[in-house]
Amino acid sequence: MNFHEIEVNVPASSGNIGSGFDCVGIAVDIWNKITLTQDINSSKPPTIKYSGEKSYKKIPNQDNLTLIQLKNFIDNNINGISINCNNNIPLSRGLGSSSAAIAAGLLLGSTLKNQQKTSLEKLIEIGINEEGHPDNIAPTMIGGCVISVLNNKEWGFSKVSIAEDLNVIIYIPEMEFETKKSRSLLNPLIDRKNAVFNIGRVALLINSLNNKEYSLLKLATQDMIHQDARLENFKEMKYILNSGLDAGALSGFVAGSGPSIMFFSKGREMTIKYELLECARKHNLKGRVIITKPTNKGAYIKVKK
Repeated sequence: MNFHEIEVNVPASSGNIGSGFDCVGIAVDIWNKITLTQDINSSKPPTIKYSGEKSYKKIPNQDNLTLIQLKNFIDNNINGISINCNNNIPLSRGLGSSSAAIAAGLLLGSTLKNQQKTSLEKLIEIGINEEGHPDNIAPTMIGGCVISVLNNKEWGFSKVSIAEDLNVIIYIPEMEFETKKSRSLLNPLIDRKNAVFNIGRVALLINSLNNKEYSLLKLATQDMIHQDARLENFKEMKYILNSGLDAGALSGFVAGSGPSIMFFSKGREMTIKYELLECARKHNLKGRVIITKPTNKGAYIKVKK
């Protein structure tokens, strides 16, 4: 076959979910679509086109996370490749845009290499090595809510499917905040009482989602390890968090490393959206609100011949 066309779809994700710092994440029903074509008879270098979110921000090929993973799989044999990235996941907003790019490259590369899927566990392992933490790449790849543990080279994960009646509301500010910078704000040492605080709540979080005990979600997503430090860098977002809870959200937390704020809800979505935007207006914040759902479907690929 002299010409391949491969399409990969990857969902957004949010790590942490409040109490589950670096070990719990969920896939969210916002998708990037990346289409790759290859003329194996061509000697032209790869080309990448962007549409959608921040498409005006041109990323050099050497920094494109999708292309980096693709090259690793096919031994740099990337001549004749054209990639079209239709991005719907906001960049640097705590919604897993980096994990989505890495996952896309892994799936494209493994498919191009041998037309057979490399094991899902192996792909996730490569993604973890790239990210340094598993709580975005795992739900991006397999969907749902995923509990992941990592200890040097030993790791494991377990998926909890989320009921379709749960909604997600996200306030996305215009400001960007990179994960690396956000992590630098965190205290490297954790008090025992704070660790115990989070351990109990993350266990409650998983059981609440599994059993649809949504009244417990507000308590279960409380955190004493990372959120306060991150919110200090954009204090106005505390008002957004409180506004959503006051308007009737089941729970609220920093999406990943921030700066977006995510809420679980079951009803009152339009009221919550209105109150979030009104709160933002009062505090001179510019941003938008997306109402969506968790997704139990992870990244998937289509090969067109």
